[in-house]
Amino acid sequence: MELYDKIHENEELKTYILAGNRVLGELGFTEHGLAHAGTVSKMSREILEILNYSDHECELAAVAGYMHDIGNMINRCDHAQSGGILAFNILRSLDINPKDIALIVGAIGHHDEKTAAPVSPIAAALILADKSDVRRSRVRNSKTVSTDIHDRVNYAVVDSELEVDGEDRVIILRLKIDTDICPVMEYFEIFLERMVLCKKSAARLDCSFELIINDTRLLLVCGQVADPYKIRGNKIVRISRADDIRPYKIVLICNIDCLPIADIYSCTLQFIALLRPLFYYPFFLSAGHSQNTFSKFLNQTTRRYDMFRKMRRTERELPERQAKEILENGSYGVLALAGDGGYPYAVPLNYVYDGERIYFHCAAEGHKIDAIARDNKCSFCVVENGGVIEDRFTTKYRSVIAFGKIYEETDGERRENAFRLMMQSLTPSVTNEKREEMSHCQKARILAMDIEYLSGKGANQ
Repeated sequence: MELYDKIHENEELKTYILAGNRVLGELGFTEHGLAHAGTVSKMSREILEILNYSDHECELAAVAGYMHDIGNMINRCDHAQSGGILAFNILRSLDINPKDIALIVGAIGHHDEKTAAPVSPIAAALILADKSDVRRSRVRNSKTVSTDIHDRVNYAVVDSELEVDGEDRVIILRLKIDTDICPVMEYFEIFLERMVLCKKSAARLDCSFELIINDTRLLLVCGQVADPYKIRGNKIVRISRADDIRPYKIVLICNIDCLPIADIYSCTLQFIALLRPLFYYPFFLSAGHSQNTFSKFLNQTTRRYDMFRKMRRTERELPERQAKEILENGSYGVLALAGDGGYPYAVPLNYVYDGERIYFHCAAEGHKIDAIARDNKCSFCVVENGGVIEDRFTTKYRSVIAFGKIYEETDGERRENAFRLMMQSLTPSVTNEKREEMSHCQKARILAMDIEYLSGKGANQ
């Protein structure tokens, strides 16, 4: 009987796998039972087969893949190490060659993120197979999707495929994520370490690793030296030609724990400045620094710093309450979009603000509609003119600029409510009956703007 068959038919081992799965179920984890064990076993074998490893190594990878999670029946914490010890005893009882036992338990003991390392081709294949098994069917209870990020991410993955190209030595993980359930960045919040491990494991097999999510190719830059990018000290030494990174939409800079936190901030700002002209979106995450620290920093840099500049004359910056007050009191402003041929398109519009969104109405077609279809990022400016102070050669004013995304409001109830609010604001003398009649008008389009950033400015108040 072949080694894998001995393992696969071993009732003691099945009992341990099922027991571990029950434990994780009680703790609220995704499925780690026979289905996951079988998937990882099959993928581990296939990875090495395609890369022309020996039949014996392929079988050892399959065995390690099938046994890798048995330590969960003891405790989730350090389950890789406890699983390796359990596997050692089972394999010895089956009179397996000690050299094979060493390779199998070494792979099992190095598969968990906290202590993982591709210490052998078998370990590398196991890591790639295990970390790539992300799928909706692993979620035990769909009711927890809205509250548990791990369940939400797995449930959002509607299709996943690990491709191994033996000729070009490339391993590609393709994922299709339903972004209505989970944004792509939530995937990286919990799986970034795993993707870095996949990259290292692919390198152990003399392969490159690529990640493609929703047909978008992502570049993982790991470590201090990762061509074509190099980080030394607090400086990014070289950025390759734009053509070399043009296929990538998101750049993830990982594993820069060797740098002090202040230097990582410096690197981030430099990298943003270098990539901004190319319209890329860099995100810097690090396993070595707290997630809260980096979440806060991301908000201040890759989102706010890069897209929304700080006001130069900070003494003129209005509190958010006053900025919203200007929006509430105004009735028209200027909407700025990316127009035809790359020219800015700024158009004056009436609007209404409901305390959360800004609503506009317009015709069913035209320059605005075409511009929004191409790029829905926008800004909207409202000015409250207080007049000229002649003897001081200056003006008294308050203004607000809102940045965000604009789209057609298709929800029937919100659309009618926005139309009703707009008529109350713009036509106060019209009867309520006439307004109610007009609120059902279907010819005009109602546009809604979600505000991402609000900046108010005033002088001489």
